[in-house]
Amino acid sequence: MAFYWKTLTVIFTAAFFAASAPAAVDAGDDALVLLNGSTVRLVGHIETRTFFGPPGYGENPTSDTRETAPILFLENTLADAAPQLAGTRSGDEITVQLILNEMPQALQQNGPHCVALSGVLVPRLMGHHHTAVLLEVQKVQPCAKQ
Repeated sequence: MAFYWKTLTVIFTAAFFAASAPAAVDAGDDALVLLNGSTVRLVGHIETRTFFGPPGYGENPTSDTRETAPILFLENTLADAAPQLAGTRSGDEITVQLILNEMPQALQQNGPHCVALSGVLVPRLMGHHHTAVLLEVQKVQPCAKQ
């Protein structure tokens, strides 16, 4: 009987540590490690998009809530802005969800806005992240062209 309890204890302990370990980052997002938290500059236009939210993030369209997020549509791919990402799945991305403390006043009006953003790229980690790559925005500037 003692052997049985020791075996169960080992199994539950292993399961607990496996469940509490951080989720593996998508293989395509490994490339973001190459940037090592350095700042990138991206140019494109921002639009606010609506996505399915919790509880099922689209599994139950009639009952899932909706959430909006600012999305940057790039003029070129991420690899053009960050050459380290060339040849990776992240480098092929042309949309980036923005992580903003607050939406700048100039961007609160409806319609697309051409902007140049500086910040740090991070991978999608949870259901509230609606693109494969996100940008933690540090600086927002209007584009030279409109």
